[in-house]
Amino acid sequence: MPLLAGSTPPWPPADDYVLDLSGLTFASPFDLVGLATLVIATPPEYEIGLTPPSDAGVANYLLRMDLLRLVESRVHVDPPFAPEQPRVGSPALIELRALAYPDQFDDESEDLWPRLLSRLPQAVCVALFEILGELVDNAATHGRSPCGTLIAAQYYSGATSGMPEGFWIGVADAGIGIRNHLRQNPAYAAKVPTDAAAIRLAVRRGVTGTVDRRGYGLPTALAEAGSLAPGRVTIRSGTGEATFYVGASCVETARYRVARPIPGTWVHVLAGHRDGPIDKMG
Repeated sequence: MPLLAGSTPPWPPADDYVLDLSGLTFASPFDLVGLATLVIATPPEYEIGLTPPSDAGVANYLLRMDLLRLVESRVHVDPPFAPEQPRVGSPALIELRALAYPDQFDDESEDLWPRLLSRLPQAVCVALFEILGELVDNAATHGRSPCGTLIAAQYYSGATSGMPEGFWIGVADAGIGIRNHLRQNPAYAAKVPTDAAAIRLAVRRGVTGTVDRRGYGLPTALAEAGSLAPGRVTIRSGTGEATFYVGASCVETARYRVARPIPGTWVHVLAGHRDGPIDKMG
């Protein structure tokens, strides 16, 4: 999971480049939305090559999650992917998709809700949709992303993947980022000297880069993830990164650091974990 682990390519690109995924052994929903955002946000004058994973199962997973469908118009794939294996309908995942406007998530929910409800308790589904809805609205309303909002999700039991059990959610945009958004509000312009400082401010209730009474998207996502305690939320924007380990009382611990730059804002949520403390990896 290179992007979730913080290994992102140099950004912004200065020339044509190749995304070499040949060594990829596992891709989280966060990796999927991140890869798609990097490709879509690359200026059109640059050519992008893409080398598929050598692992046949991982390569097929990228096809199954519709990564290639979303980026194929911008990349030259060499060597080509092997044909995708027949798809088996699964309620445990949300394929990668780009949402052009916030209300589109409501439209998508007609398909997603029965799939998730067949695998998870209704209370968990309600909380997950609250998290996704808030993050999508946040990105679409404030991010000004030319590629819309990218989302993907996967439920892992941990039985075969070895991953912490729970619903893993990735949401990303290629917009202006949290810091530039908050600087639009005179009340916060001088309080965000870095991207990490901007994230620290943005997770407080009522803080927004507009004069409207908003600023509840990220705090609500944290609170809802905590309601499915324990959970983990990672937020990246620009060169800032914050990871929150949340429980029923919302934020338990938070860690901030400077990371490699990315376009826009990317969020990873692990919620619905049931078997004790989450490993604070990464």
